[in-house]
Amino acid sequence: MIPEYHGTARVYAEEINDPIERIQKSLEVSYFDLHNIWNISNGYFSPCDGFHGYEEIRSILEDNSLPDGTRWSVPLILSAPFEICDSLRNGENVKITFENRVVAILEVYDKFAIDMEWYMKKMFGLKAERHPFAKHMNRKSNMCISGKIISVRRDNFPFMFKSMDTENVRKIIQEKGFHSVCGFQTRNAPHRGHEFIHKLALLNFDSIALTPSIGPKKEGDLPDNLIMLSYETYRRNYVPSERTLLIPVNYAMIYAGPREAFLHMIMRKNMGCSHFIVGRDHAGTDNIYGQDQCREYLTAMGNVGITPVFVDEIFYCKRCDELCTERTCPHSEETRIRFSGTLIRDMIKLGKIPDKNVMREDVFQTIAGNHQETV
Repeated sequence: MIPEYHGTARVYAEEINDPIERIQKSLEVSYFDLHNIWNISNGYFSPCDGFHGYEEIRSILEDNSLPDGTRWSVPLILSAPFEICDSLRNGENVKITFENRVVAILEVYDKFAIDMEWYMKKMFGLKAERHPFAKHMNRKSNMCISGKIISVRRDNFPFMFKSMDTENVRKIIQEKGFHSVCGFQTRNAPHRGHEFIHKLALLNFDSIALTPSIGPKKEGDLPDNLIMLSYETYRRNYVPSERTLLIPVNYAMIYAGPREAFLHMIMRKNMGCSHFIVGRDHAGTDNIYGQDQCREYLTAMGNVGITPVFVDEIFYCKRCDELCTERTCPHSEETRIRFSGTLIRDMIKLGKIPDKNVMREDVFQTIAGNHQETV
């Protein structure tokens, strides 16, 4: 069954219709912030209709929920230079711009300062100083604005791919008659380990929704167009296309491990997924998070209307001559080929075709053949 929207309320921002010349003040936002505005206005972050205030941020980081008790894991923060914050008044509207084009209208609720050191520790743990997102946060002002996105101009969002409104995704699921849809989030091209997981999901659910995160990532991750091209080849050749949805999601990765895994899950719930695949190191980086932290965190969050499907790491075992997990393979590490985005990216640079048990050759050739156009 298609779950209700998280918090039972769908959030949607109408297109800007009123004259905006009367709004004198404006705030230029980053490409990262742009993705949050898109997801607020298209239902992905329901029930959140804007950027969080101080008490909401404290509640999320301390209690893992919004002040009303709705489970939530990642604060939506909009920082701004002090002089802009100082000029704004609670209750007034401000134009949100990107590259000097108006993308949204924000109703200001409040202005406040945030302790970034406290925020980073709560979000990423004690090792935050070596976290890739720390550099992004350290470049931002610690002054923040909370408020509601009341309207948007979607044509002014300069995205290569634009994710559908969540209500349109739900209509597709209903039209196809799917009763169970398992969501899969990724920021990498599909390898054989992913394929193993996808087909396991197809054995157990009516459909799988492949939902690559399209947007800002850390240095070294594959560009968006290569991810989408590789998934199009993969979907066409290796999974039943009538039962496999391929829906890009505009999203800025923050590599927050367990907290981000929960947010990814809620976004797929709002899309209409009944289940969501969670890997051992979901949304992790540089071995910052323990292998069981995602499972422990999501389990502690309780029943939120979508069921997490926890999967172990998949690898190829030369002795077993098949894809395995720790639960199915009795052999030593020397016999195992591990999958990783780094491995694939290194092979692209070297022009070396991966072993057939690591990645499908035509999927790899799709990436390699378009790589030079990207770099």
